[in-house]
Amino acid sequence: MSGGGLWLRGDAARLGLALELGATRVLNPAETKDVVWDVLELTAGGLHYTVDAVGLGSVIEQALGVLRSPGTCATVGLQGLENEITVDQGHLLLGRTLKGVIERDADPHVFIPGPAPDCSA
Repeated sequence: MSGGGLWLRGDAARLGLALELGATRVLNPAETKDVVWDVLELTAGGLHYTVDAVGLGSVIEQALGVLRSPGTCATVGLQGLENEITVDQGHLLLGRTLKGVIERDADPHVFIPGPAPDCSA
């Protein structure tokens, strides 16, 4: 991962790997009371892009909740072919986008136009 960014993961070993690969911040959701609030605080108002790699409704809800307006959440996680989720329409009415992504569905230069900003300040 070049350019830094924020990684959320419950596995300490993978958080360490994220730092080795260039993440500027890591956050273990199991060690926080409110993931959304912590991310909004760390990023001074939210992220422009998020990627859900889990596919659980609660994770997608959090990925939408930490976005700025406008912002885009791509979901690539898969829990199964029939995986119903519920989305608070308020997230979408604020100009946020939820996009399902399959192989070759997104141009990485458009979806991630450049390095993530350094959130260490």
